[in-house]
Parts: sequence; C-alpha cells; structure tokens
Amino acid sequence: MKLLEKYKNSNKSEYENRIILITDAMPNYGVISTKGLLSYIKNNADNGIYTTFIGVGVDFNTKLIEEISDVVGANYYSVHNSKDFKERMGEQFEYMVTPLVFDLNLNLKSDDYNIEMVYGSDSSNKQKENLMKVNTLFPSKASETGEVKGGVILVKLNEKKENKNGKVELEVSYKDRNSKEYKNTQIIIFDKNKNEEFYDNSGIRKAIVLTRYVNILKNWILFERTEDKKFMIGSNKGIVDFFYTEDEITNLLGEHERMSVELKVSKEYKEILKNIKEYILKENKEIKDDTLKKEIEVLDMLISKK
Repeated sequence: MKLLEKYKNSNKSEYENRIILITDAMPNYGVISTKGLLSYIKNNADNGIYTTFIGVGVDFNTKLIEEISDVVGANYYSVHNSKDFKERMGEQFEYMVTPLVFDLNLNLKSDDYNIEMVYGSDSSNKQKENLMKVNTLFPSKASETGEVKGGVILVKLNEKKENKNGKVELEVSYKDRNSKEYKNTQIIIFDKNKNEEFYDNSGIRKAIVLTRYVNILKNWILFERTEDKKFMIGSNKGIVDFFYTEDEITNLLGEHERMSVELKVSKEYKEILKNIKEYILKENKEIKDDTLKKEIEVLDMLISKK
C-alpha cells in the first residue's frame, strides 16, 4: 500500500493500480479480522487501488475471500497446481487485472409474472426484481474457436391471474472505468397459448438440466444426513426446488461443523438418481455436450453404491 501511495486517484485511462496477493486466506499475523481486512480493501478501492487474490493451498479459505473480494475492483482466483499458476500469471494476466464494467445490475420487471426462483446468481433479490448485482465484471479468455466461457442466469416465473400481455422487461445497467453510466432495456413477450417446452439455444437447455441435477443432489444430501422425509422427491412433485436457506441448513446440521459421514444412498434415492441419469442422457442427445459425462459418472458412482 505504501509503494502505491503516490499513485492513488490517478488517471484510470492511462494505467491501473492493483495489488496482487498470493495467499491461503488464513491470516494469522497483524490485522486478521474480516472487518479489518475489508476496511483496507475498501479504503484502497476508494483511492483507485484495486486488489486481486490468488488462492493457494488445499485449505484455501474461500469464505473469507468471497466476503472481502466483493469490494469494487476486487477479484479472486484459485490455483491448484503450478500449471494453473503459470497460466493465470502469464497468458491470462491481462484478463485478471482489467475490469470491464462496474456496478452491473440486471433487473426484471413485469406486471404479468412474479419471480419464483433465480438460479445462477448468488446476489439476486427477487423482492426488488434484481436478478444479479456484480460490483466488478472482468473479461474471460476466448477459446481458439472464439467462444468465451460464461455463466447463465435462469429465472423461474409464476404467471399472475391478471396476466394480460405475457410481457417481461429486462434491464441491464452498468458504469465504465470513468464512471459513465449505461443502460439497455429489452422487452420479451411470451406466447400464452404455447404449452410445450421451448429452448432458444442449447446453453439454456443445459442450464435447466444442471439446475435440476443440483436440486436433486442437494435434497439427497440433506435427506441422508437428517432422514427427514421432506427432502424426498416423488413422482407426484417432480424435481422440486431446493428452497432452504443457509440458516435453515445450519439449524439442521449445526452452526460450524459439517462432520464427515459414510457415503450412503437410500433405496428410494437410487431410483430418483436413475431417473435423473436417464433424463440427462435424453437431453444430451439434443444438447450434444461431452462435459455432461462428468455428471453421469457421479450418478453412476452413487447408483452403484452398496
């Protein structure tokens, strides 16, 4: 921080000031509290000095880093071996230290639908119709074919009784490096007479598959740990959403400890896992994504568990 003191509040269009911290995120000397570390990162950001954390070690404390890297201009990455480290500090360095936009917000407004669930965003607030809030968005490296790996946000909507037009308004807003504000709005009209499933592209279809897969695994884990029947998924309900908050899970499993338990798959859940496996295989005939083989391998291991 002292080395960058004379450069604070400098012209961002010329260069950027950034501290890169290689850490296991388990501070044990000097300022070690989350609040204290957060004040350093925030104060630096206010002065135009941003922070990147590169996490190393098998015990890398992601919870601490996620909290303090939510500051404007901050980000973090985990490296698992020397190859990852060389790539991150070499050919991917530019993407790691160059923010694209700040204060990105994605909002959904509709007089015809209510937001039931938002998937793929840990910062959503459906009461305020906010699907995603990102303090700082960084670019990603494109593949040799020009594709960029990104995320998908799924929104589950409930139709209101007074649905008149089937209209949804999506609005994105953000600021550039010089704090200039931008906004874009798009209107989507749903055909209320269409009942069959429709996918605008294979990426959306894959996101739905993975969301259903994760919902099942989350319910299975809590069912096996608690033997609470409310986590059982039946044919009458289909693939239910995982609605439980972190506080509710804490009450079920304890505040801090997540004691290891023997891996087991109850007879009822084996049938459920077989069904989701068949569903993924069926969907992948249309999606044609080899990476879904990883999910099939996990399911095969659980199904075969004695």
